[in-house]
Amino acid sequence: MEIDGKLVGKHEFDPAQKSHFRRPQRDFSSGCIRVEDARTLAGYLLSEDPNWTTELLGNTLEKGSRQVVHVPRPIPVHLHYMTAWVDPDGTRQFREDIYERDQELDQALKNRDPYPLPPLTASR
Repeated sequence: MEIDGKLVGKHEFDPAQKSHFRRPQRDFSSGCIRVEDARTLAGYLLSEDPNWTTELLGNTLEKGSRQVVHVPRPIPVHLHYMTAWVDPDGTRQFREDIYERDQELDQALKNRDPYPLPPLTASR
């Protein structure tokens, strides 16, 4: 199923290099974003359309065929690119900076004023 140009649900890719799917690094294709629970996402995106019942959505996703669906209104999507984080259990995680953004962030942090002045307030 395709919602506003994005495939969701059960679908297959035919990448040029099928061996890429067996690799831990997953930055070999552009334009794809993995979604943990595509059925829930599709249900949310179509929740304002009374024509899309839970049953119809489930049947459509199970078919696995391509279907273009337009959502009633734009939905903002925010992506976060992280190369370091701490898991809820305190485990530190580090990943390669495949998009080479860490150097720019590091430079911006080094150039910032570590002791910014508080905003001025008017006194009477």
